[in-house]
Amino acid sequence: MDAPHLRIVSDEMWQAVTNRLASVNAAFSSGVGAGLCSRSHTARYLFSGFLKCGLRGSNIVLISGRGRAGWAKYGCPLHQNRGMCANEMVVRRDRIEQELISVLQRGVLLEDVAAFGLEEFKRQLPARLKDTRSHLATMRS
Repeated sequence: MDAPHLRIVSDEMWQAVTNRLASVNAAFSSGVGAGLCSRSHTARYLFSGFLKCGLRGSNIVLISGRGRAGWAKYGCPLHQNRGMCANEMVVRRDRIEQELISVLQRGVLLEDVAAFGLEEFKRQLPARLKDTRSHLATMRS
């Protein structure tokens, strides 16, 4: 039901705000949904958004919170919630995070790997800064 007498902002102001929200969403959502950051930037848990099911490719997520022992557990949501995946594996959050950090420390935190990462960062930084300046110019206009 249309009730113009109840409006608190003009149609022009409403449209301006709607257009602004759409442009901010387009510039920052990274195609994964609304918001200023993708899910991996705002995740509550260390490996949220990075773990994948080996059978169906879905994101591995916390499928149980606090059980009798009080341990949050990662698993395949397609198996847990929909029965669409045969992957029954469930792993305690503390154990998988400890193991993954250990593997990263042994295999990634090496001098040559760090040097490669730094060189790659230096190589990609100018292009990323240019993209950022372009986005800022678009937002200002």
